[in-house]
Amino acid sequence: TARRTEREPAYIEKPLEISEYKTRKIYIDTHLIDAGWKLGINWLNEYELPGMPNRGGVGYADYVLFGDDGRPLAVIEAKKTCKDPAIGRQQAKLYADLLEQKFGRRPIIFLTNGFETKIWNDTKYPERKVSGIYAKRDLEKEFSKLSFRTPLSNVSINDTISNRYYQKEAIKSVSHAFDTENRRKTLLVMATGSGKTRTVISLVDILLRH
Repeated sequence: TARRTEREPAYIEKPLEISEYKTRKIYIDTHLIDAGWKLGINWLNEYELPGMPNRGGVGYADYVLFGDDGRPLAVIEAKKTCKDPAIGRQQAKLYADLLEQKFGRRPIIFLTNGFETKIWNDTKYPERKVSGIYAKRDLEKEFSKLSFRTPLSNVSINDTISNRYYQKEAIKSVSHAFDTENRRKTLLVMATGSGKTRTVISLVDILLRH
Protein backbone atom coordinates (compact mmCIF):
# COMPACT_ATOMS: atom_id res chain seq x y z
CA THR A 1 0.00 0.00 0.00
CA ALA A 2 2.83 2.37 0.89
CA ARG A 3 4.60 1.70 -2.40
CA ARG A 4 1.39 2.18 -4.35
CA THR A 5 0.72 5.51 -2.64
CA GLU A 6 4.27 6.62 -3.34
CA ARG A 7 4.11 5.75 -7.04
CA GLU A 8 0.62 7.10 -7.70
CA PRO A 9 1.65 10.69 -8.66
CA ALA A 10 3.94 9.35 -11.41
CA TYR A 11 1.53 6.68 -12.68
CA ILE A 12 1.00 6.62 -16.46
CA GLU A 13 -2.01 4.80 -17.84
CA LYS A 14 -1.37 1.84 -20.10
CA PRO A 15 -2.23 2.46 -23.78
CA LEU A 16 -5.28 0.20 -23.66
CA GLU A 17 -6.83 2.25 -20.87
CA ILE A 18 -6.84 5.70 -22.44
CA SER A 19 -9.70 7.45 -24.25
CA GLU A 20 -9.81 8.58 -27.88
CA TYR A 21 -9.24 12.19 -26.75
CA LYS A 22 -6.06 11.21 -24.86
CA THR A 23 -4.94 9.01 -27.76
CA ARG A 24 -5.16 11.99 -30.05
CA LYS A 25 -3.39 14.38 -27.68
CA ILE A 26 -0.63 12.03 -26.54
CA TYR A 27 0.12 10.02 -29.67
CA ILE A 28 -1.48 11.28 -32.90
CA ASP A 29 -0.82 14.99 -32.31
CA THR A 30 2.79 14.13 -31.52
CA HIS A 31 3.11 12.19 -34.79
CA LEU A 32 1.74 15.16 -36.72
CA ILE A 33 4.11 17.60 -35.03
CA ASP A 34 7.06 15.30 -35.75
CA ALA A 35 6.00 15.17 -39.42
CA GLY A 36 6.08 18.97 -39.60
CA TRP A 37 2.35 19.76 -39.58
CA LYS A 38 1.29 23.02 -37.91
CA LEU A 39 -1.97 23.21 -36.00
CA GLY A 40 -4.24 25.98 -37.23
CA ILE A 41 -2.20 26.52 -40.39
CA ASN A 42 -2.20 23.32 -42.44
CA TRP A 43 -3.71 21.02 -39.81
CA LEU A 44 -7.26 21.51 -38.52
CA ASN A 45 -9.09 19.50 -35.87
CA GLU A 46 -12.81 18.68 -35.79
CA TYR A 47 -13.31 20.04 -39.30
CA GLU A 48 -17.02 20.67 -39.88
CA LEU A 49 -18.55 18.98 -42.92
CA PRO A 50 -22.23 19.57 -43.72
CA GLY A 51 -23.98 16.84 -45.68
CA MET A 52 -23.23 13.82 -43.52
CA PRO A 53 -25.98 11.16 -43.60
CA ASN A 54 -26.83 11.46 -39.90
CA ARG A 55 -29.60 13.04 -37.87
CA GLY A 56 -27.90 16.42 -37.62
CA GLY A 57 -26.68 16.41 -41.21
CA VAL A 58 -23.22 17.54 -40.10
CA GLY A 59 -20.01 15.62 -39.45
CA TYR A 60 -16.71 16.57 -37.87
CA ALA A 61 -13.56 15.04 -39.31
CA ASP A 62 -10.99 14.36 -36.58
CA TYR A 63 -8.15 15.86 -38.63
CA VAL A 64 -7.85 17.44 -42.07
CA LEU A 65 -4.41 18.24 -43.48
CA PHE A 66 -4.11 20.95 -46.15
CA GLY A 67 -1.62 21.77 -48.89
CA ASP A 68 -0.23 25.18 -49.78
CA ASP A 69 -3.05 25.63 -52.31
CA GLY A 70 -5.66 25.48 -49.53
CA ARG A 71 -7.05 22.13 -50.65
CA PRO A 72 -7.06 19.03 -48.44
CA LEU A 73 -4.27 16.51 -48.81
CA ALA A 74 -5.49 14.03 -46.21
CA VAL A 75 -8.27 13.27 -43.77
CA ILE A 76 -7.46 11.33 -40.60
CA GLU A 77 -9.94 9.22 -38.66
CA ALA A 78 -8.74 8.51 -35.12
CA LYS A 79 -9.72 5.72 -32.74
CA LYS A 80 -8.54 5.04 -29.21
CA THR A 81 -5.57 2.77 -28.74
CA CYS A 82 -7.55 -0.37 -27.91
CA LYS A 83 -9.62 -0.14 -31.11
CA ASP A 84 -8.79 -1.38 -34.58
CA PRO A 85 -8.26 1.78 -36.68
CA ALA A 86 -10.11 0.14 -39.58
CA ILE A 87 -13.36 0.59 -37.64
CA GLY A 88 -13.42 4.19 -38.86
CA ARG A 89 -13.06 3.27 -42.53
CA GLN A 90 -16.63 4.03 -43.65
CA GLN A 91 -16.80 7.26 -41.67
CA ALA A 92 -13.52 8.44 -43.16
CA LYS A 93 -14.77 7.60 -46.66
CA LEU A 94 -17.84 9.79 -46.12
CA TYR A 95 -15.60 12.65 -44.97
CA ALA A 96 -13.42 12.19 -48.05
CA ASP A 97 -16.54 12.28 -50.26
CA LEU A 98 -17.64 15.60 -48.74
CA LEU A 99 -14.17 17.13 -48.94
CA GLU A 100 -13.93 16.11 -52.59
CA GLN A 101 -17.28 17.75 -53.31
CA LYS A 102 -16.20 20.94 -51.57
CA PHE A 103 -12.64 21.31 -52.88
CA GLY A 104 -12.62 19.32 -56.12
CA ARG A 105 -9.87 16.96 -54.98
CA ARG A 106 -10.19 13.72 -53.07
CA PRO A 107 -7.91 13.55 -50.00
CA ILE A 108 -5.91 10.50 -49.02
CA ILE A 109 -7.37 8.70 -45.99
CA PHE A 110 -5.41 7.74 -42.87
CA LEU A 111 -6.85 5.46 -40.18
CA THR A 112 -4.95 5.40 -36.88
CA ASN A 113 -5.13 4.52 -33.20
CA GLY A 114 -1.80 6.12 -32.37
CA PHE A 115 0.10 2.83 -32.63
CA GLU A 116 -1.13 1.39 -35.90
CA THR A 117 -1.67 3.57 -38.97
CA LYS A 118 -3.21 2.63 -42.31
CA ILE A 119 -3.26 4.63 -45.52
CA TRP A 120 -6.12 4.29 -48.00
CA ASN A 121 -6.23 5.99 -51.37
CA ASP A 122 -9.61 4.42 -51.98
CA THR A 123 -9.88 5.26 -55.68
CA LYS A 124 -6.42 3.91 -56.56
CA TYR A 125 -4.97 1.40 -54.13
CA PRO A 126 -6.17 -0.93 -51.37
CA GLU A 127 -5.70 -0.03 -47.72
CA ARG A 128 -2.30 -0.89 -46.24
CA LYS A 129 -0.22 -0.33 -43.10
CA VAL A 130 2.35 2.46 -43.01
CA SER A 131 4.83 3.58 -40.37
CA GLY A 132 3.01 6.85 -39.73
CA ILE A 133 1.13 9.82 -41.15
CA TYR A 134 2.94 11.36 -44.11
CA ALA A 135 4.60 14.77 -44.10
CA LYS A 136 3.19 17.47 -46.36
CA ARG A 137 5.90 17.09 -49.02
CA ASP A 138 5.27 13.32 -49.18
CA LEU A 139 1.52 13.78 -49.62
CA GLU A 140 2.09 16.40 -52.30
CA LYS A 141 4.40 13.94 -54.05
CA GLU A 142 1.61 11.33 -54.04
CA PHE A 143 -0.76 13.73 -55.78
CA SER A 144 1.96 14.79 -58.21
CA LYS A 145 2.57 11.17 -59.21
CA LEU A 146 -1.14 10.62 -59.77
CA SER A 147 -1.41 13.73 -61.95
CA PHE A 148 1.37 12.50 -64.27
CA ARG A 149 0.19 8.91 -64.35
CA THR A 150 -1.00 7.64 -67.75
CA PRO A 151 -2.77 4.35 -68.62
CA LEU A 152 -0.78 1.15 -69.07
CA SER A 153 -3.39 -0.46 -71.31
CA ASN A 154 -1.43 -0.12 -74.59
CA VAL A 155 2.20 0.05 -73.52
CA SER A 156 5.00 0.44 -76.01
CA ILE A 157 7.75 -2.07 -75.21
CA ASN A 158 11.31 -1.20 -76.19
CA ASP A 159 12.47 -4.10 -78.39
CA THR A 160 16.12 -3.26 -77.84
CA ILE A 161 15.65 -4.23 -74.18
CA SER A 162 13.27 -7.20 -74.45
CA ASN A 163 11.89 -8.60 -77.68
CA ARG A 164 10.88 -12.20 -76.92
CA TYR A 165 7.14 -12.85 -77.11
CA TYR A 166 6.89 -14.31 -73.60
CA GLN A 167 8.81 -11.37 -72.12
CA LYS A 168 6.33 -9.00 -73.73
CA GLU A 169 3.42 -11.07 -72.46
CA ALA A 170 4.82 -10.91 -68.92
CA ILE A 171 5.28 -7.12 -69.15
CA LYS A 172 1.74 -6.62 -70.45
CA SER A 173 0.37 -8.84 -67.68
CA VAL A 174 2.14 -6.87 -64.95
CA SER A 175 1.05 -3.57 -66.53
CA HIS A 176 -2.56 -4.77 -66.51
CA ALA A 177 -2.29 -5.73 -62.82
CA PHE A 178 -0.89 -2.31 -61.87
CA ASP A 179 -3.25 -0.31 -64.07
CA THR A 180 -6.62 -2.08 -64.19
CA GLU A 181 -6.52 -4.06 -60.95
CA ASN A 182 -4.71 -1.33 -58.93
CA ARG A 183 -2.28 -3.83 -57.43
CA ARG A 184 0.89 -2.71 -55.71
CA LYS A 185 2.80 -5.99 -56.07
CA THR A 186 3.14 -8.70 -58.70
CA LEU A 187 5.20 -11.87 -59.03
CA LEU A 188 6.75 -13.20 -62.22
CA VAL A 189 8.04 -16.78 -62.29
CA MET A 190 10.41 -17.33 -65.21
CA ALA A 191 12.82 -20.12 -66.07
CA THR A 192 16.59 -19.80 -65.99
CA GLY A 193 17.87 -18.23 -69.20
CA SER A 194 14.51 -16.74 -70.16
CA GLY A 195 15.71 -13.17 -69.68
CA LYS A 196 14.31 -12.17 -66.29
CA THR A 197 16.71 -9.24 -65.95
CA ARG A 198 15.83 -7.81 -69.37
CA THR A 199 12.14 -8.28 -68.67
CA VAL A 200 12.35 -6.33 -65.41
CA ILE A 201 14.48 -3.56 -66.95
CA SER A 202 11.94 -3.21 -69.75
CA LEU A 203 9.12 -3.08 -67.23
CA VAL A 204 10.91 -0.36 -65.25
CA ASP A 205 11.36 1.61 -68.49
CA ILE A 206 7.60 1.47 -69.08
CA LEU A 207 6.70 2.47 -65.53
CA LEU A 208 9.07 5.44 -65.66
CA ARG A 209 7.48 6.63 -68.92
CA HIS A 210 3.94 6.23 -67.55
